[in-house]
Amino acid sequence: MANPRERRLLSDFEKVKNLVSESGGTLKLIKTTGNPPTSYTVEYHCPGIDINSSDQVFLRNLHQAEFNLGLNYPFEKPTARMLTPIFNPHVFSSGAICLGSVWSPTETLDNLILRIGALIQLDPKVLDEKSPANVTANLWVQKNRQKLPLGTIGFKVAKTPPNRIQWF
Repeated sequence: MANPRERRLLSDFEKVKNLVSESGGTLKLIKTTGNPPTSYTVEYHCPGIDINSSDQVFLRNLHQAEFNLGLNYPFEKPTARMLTPIFNPHVFSSGAICLGSVWSPTETLDNLILRIGALIQLDPKVLDEKSPANVTANLWVQKNRQKLPLGTIGFKVAKTPPNRIQWF
């Protein structure tokens, strides 16, 4: 019989698989490690920005993030990091994603994956101007609020009759 942590890990795995299958191709589960999984690599197909060596911001539509669930998960927040380059107020130069100072054990991994997708798209509803991760990106966001969010991909395709796809 599985202990409470293993049950949670199994539940998260099922929810992530369901989210990916319902995403209409906007999310892909690239890799998992562990049985049940404690590490996930997720690919996002949505707009985000990057910056080149000339400090020019440009659009990037493919992003990969890694999520690691530590020994005390869900009571301690997971770690998350971007594997692909991104210019984002919540992402440190190391790729580590600032998940905020407050974590609730009730937040499931599929919801965290959705939240990171909103962060990638610079959705003002999830951005925290106090995030210490990337001050330069934060200044860019403040100057370009009228361009945000970069996208509105919600990663869930509504269950509607064929030929009628609705994003929410």
